[in-house]
Amino acid sequence: MKTVIVALSLVAPLAAAATPASAQQDPEERARIEDLTRRLNGAPPAPQRAAPERAAPQGAASPTAQAAPQAPPSRPTPAPAASPPAAARQDPAERARIDDLTRRLNGAPASATPASPTPSSAVPSPAPQPQSPRPTTLPQAAPRTPSAPPPAAPVRSPQPAPAPAPQGLSAAERAALPFRIDLPPGFQLVEGRAAPGAHVYSARKAGKTYLMIYAGPSSQFPIYDGEQVTVGGRVSVVTTEGQRRIAMEHLFQRSAEPAEIHVWLMAQDGADRDEAERIAQTVDPK
Repeated sequence: MKTVIVALSLVAPLAAAATPASAQQDPEERARIEDLTRRLNGAPPAPQRAAPERAAPQGAASPTAQAAPQAPPSRPTPAPAASPPAAARQDPAERARIDDLTRRLNGAPASATPASPTPSSAVPSPAPQPQSPRPTTLPQAAPRTPSAPPPAAPVRSPQPAPAPAPQGLSAAERAALPFRIDLPPGFQLVEGRAAPGAHVYSARKAGKTYLMIYAGPSSQFPIYDGEQVTVGGRVSVVTTEGQRRIAMEHLFQRSAEPAEIHVWLMAQDGADRDEAERIAQTVDPK
C-alpha cells in the first residue's frame, strides 16, 4: 500500500507540468475571449457550453482505486448569466490594442492610432464674424500745390575787359610825322584807326582827348560853323564868344602827300578848350 501512494505522489507533479497553458486557463475566460474575437470579426456568438470535466491522468490509478465503485454523474451546472462584453468594460486604449492584434492575426494592415480628443476639441469654435466689404477705390490724396521755385540768381552779363591804355607815339615816331606839334607835359599823341591811305591822331591827357589831327587825301572840313579866315596858307574857322575870337579848326593843303592836314578841337568849353586851342596853334606841316 505504501508503494502505491509513493507512485501517485511522483506521477501527479509530472502530469501537472505536462498540461498545456490552454488547459490551465479558466474555461469561462477563454470562452469570453473567443466570443469577443467572433464579435470583432463579425461572426455570430458561439453557443454556451458546459465546462469540460478534467480527466484523470492515465496510469496513475491503483488497483484499489479501480475497484472502487464510480460516483454517479454530477448534474450539469447551469451556465452563468451572460455578462456584458469585455469590450464595453475596457478602456479605449486597451480596445484599440486588441483591435490591432486582431487585424494582425487576420492579415490586415494595422490601423492608425486615432489621436485622443483634447478638451478644446469638444468646445464648438465660434462662427466667423462677417467682415465689412473693403472699398474698391482708395481715397485719393489732395494734389499738392507746387511750391514756387526759388528766385533765380540774377545773371550778370560778363563785363567787357577794359581796353588796354593806348600807347603814345615815341619821340622817333613823332619825328617821322608829316607835321610838327608841341605838346605840354602830361600829353601824348596817340594814333587811331582811319580810312585806307589816311591817319588819325589824338592829343590826350589823363585819358581825355583835347584835339584831333587828320592826315590824308581828303578831310571833312569844315566841322564847325563860323567865319573862315585864311592866314599863312591855312584856312581857320573862327567863332566869336563875347569879345573873344576862338579858332575851332584849321585846314592845311599841300601838293605832296598827305594832301590835307585837318586839325579841330574836341574840348568845347572852359580851361580844357583854351588848352586845346593853344596846342592846335602849334601844328604846322613839314
